[in-house]
Amino acid sequence: MVDIVTTVNNIFPGFLPPAVDPIAIYDQSYVRVFREGKILDVNIKESSRSMEHPVENGIIITDHRIILPVDIEISFLLNSTNYVSVYQQIKENFISATLYTIQTRTGVYENQMIVSMPHVENETVYNGVVVNLNFRQVLIVTATVTYSPANVKDSSTVNRGTQQGSVANATQTAKAASGLFKVS
Repeated sequence: MVDIVTTVNNIFPGFLPPAVDPIAIYDQSYVRVFREGKILDVNIKESSRSMEHPVENGIIITDHRIILPVDIEISFLLNSTNYVSVYQQIKENFISATLYTIQTRTGVYENQMIVSMPHVENETVYNGVVVNLNFRQVLIVTATVTYSPANVKDSSTVNRGTQQGSVANATQTAKAASGLFKVS
């Protein structure tokens, strides 16, 4: 099938903007990466886990759910002219846990990290390598908890350094004594 944008631009140069690939991977500076690879397939998995609890009468109730991180699998075809350099670039970013933003037709997925990068080398893909990049969303949480003690007198503490204990008096010793242990 002939691309309409390319056909129109061949007849009227510059009439239409060049076709933009709707699926792309960007680094944290929003620069497109792995441009040399041809994206073959994208599989996006958005899922949740329901929390189930048994109750006294034997039934199981589900009272809430947790949204899980987004998993994305992208299949790339790396051609023979540059598959070694592109594969090394992917591997370096896999090892360094680089975060990416992935744009697809249905949405933009931020903070994606490569978690696995299996690849296929066989005779059916003559001059290339198929790399399946598996991404998982990294959820970054910032704690904003403030502590307030139950007793107001405990709200402010003073660093008094190391303290030396004192010898117990007779009343304290009597309270500490029990029927099994007698102080003489």
